[in-house]
Amino acid sequence: MDFWIQSIDKDDECLFSNFPRVADWTKKEVLQYLILKTSFGWGVFSKKTNEMVGLILIAHVLDAIEILTLETHVNVRRKGVGTLLLNHVFNYAKESDVQQIFLEVKETNLSAQSLYKTYGFEPYGIRKKYYTLTEGAHVDAILYRMILNDQEKKNKIRLD
Repeated sequence: MDFWIQSIDKDDECLFSNFPRVADWTKKEVLQYLILKTSFGWGVFSKKTNEMVGLILIAHVLDAIEILTLETHVNVRRKGVGTLLLNHVFNYAKESDVQQIFLEVKETNLSAQSLYKTYGFEPYGIRKKYYTLTEGAHVDAILYRMILNDQEKKNKIRLD
């Protein structure tokens, strides 16, 4: 494998050189979120360059996780980085007795929707005009969830 994964926290600001903006968040916003005791982040790093090429940030409250952002560098898209991050979160969820995982996706992000559906996430709602695009237009957020107390879905999650 050309990548490794490690936890990231608020003291890892230097790791964000490839991500001046993470999804719709600034680096400062991500780092402020990592201060919270209920938030966790993991980064994927290239073995060639030692640079972070992907990251995931979650909030874990009681028996639920919300995936706040999952971002991959444009140069490594479709190379398994998103899958590596999701598998890491699923392993964390199993170890932490999490029952549900939630996330939201821009309605225009069809590749992310496809990835999440592959893992068994199901759409359950829409937030109208939630995202603002750079040109000022608004698009909806599609809300997804996975209920993990269903043994069949727990078995679908791969452990690395």
